Amino acid sequence: MNDLKTAIRNAGLRIREANEQKETFHAHLGSIKTPPGVPGTVQIDGETIVVKCFDCIDVQAMPRPVKNADDEFLIEYNFQTDFQGERISIWRVYLTWDGHLRLQPSAESARLCDFNSPYVQENMITAISTALLESPLFAPSDSVAKVL
Repeated sequence: MNDLKTAIRNAGLRIREANEQKETFHAHLGSIKTPPGVPGTVQIDGETIVVKCFDCIDVQAMPRPVKNADDEFLIEYNFQTDFQGERISIWRVYLTWDGHLRLQPSAESARLCDFNSPYVQENMITAISTALLESPLFAPSDSVAKVL
């Protein structure tokens, strides 16, 4: 029973640390300006990150703590938008305990960038815009596809 209590206590501590890292990331993200020539914006709205792509599509993510296979706690950002009356997932990124934004929750996955990079907004807008172009939002509908 003591092992279980210790594991729960340690998990609570690591979740708090992940949330502190999230707060630092949000503060940085909200303090920098989107570079000129980048086709989009990033804003912090409370806990939500809102990325506007192509000047017309809002993609939003609420942070949530997750645990990976190595028992590390990360913050997952699942960027979603509305499409045909439903919320669809467009792109995910994970904030690690050591300040990296990773494309998968594993420690070996590709990094997008460091969370405090001056290019983090540009990197996020580019990744989300690319994912949008490959999403159902820009896919032809079945009726259009049959005509083509």
